[in-house]
Amino acid sequence: MRWALFLLLGAWALGQGPGVPRPKPPEEPKEERRLEVRTLYQGQPAPGVLVALYPLGPNLLPTGRGTLRLTDQEGRAFLPLPSAKTLLSLRDPKRGFSLQIPLQEALGTWSLGPYQLEIALRP
Repeated sequence: MRWALFLLLGAWALGQGPGVPRPKPPEEPKEERRLEVRTLYQGQPAPGVLVALYPLGPNLLPTGRGTLRLTDQEGRAFLPLPSAKTLLSLRDPKRGFSLQIPLQEALGTWSLGPYQLEIALRP
């Protein structure tokens, strides 16, 4: 009698197939990295500064169209993560300030006359 019960349970278990796979746990949304540029003029946020990224060609000259942003009231601009070789351009039309530098060399905190610049990659 026990053998019959085991055979019946075994046949039932084999007839079930592989079953429904367990769902995967939800993944955390991946945050895209982006470039953050913060500009201060004499210690105060500098809104309206044009921040541009241009891809660089093999000859290290800008190629193609750039990505442009204006700094907000806090002096910040956020841009999508650039390619490996990129030219960063900052231009403050109110005060005549202009800077162009390869992005690799621009990362960090800078003081240029009355300007303070914070350039960083953020998650």
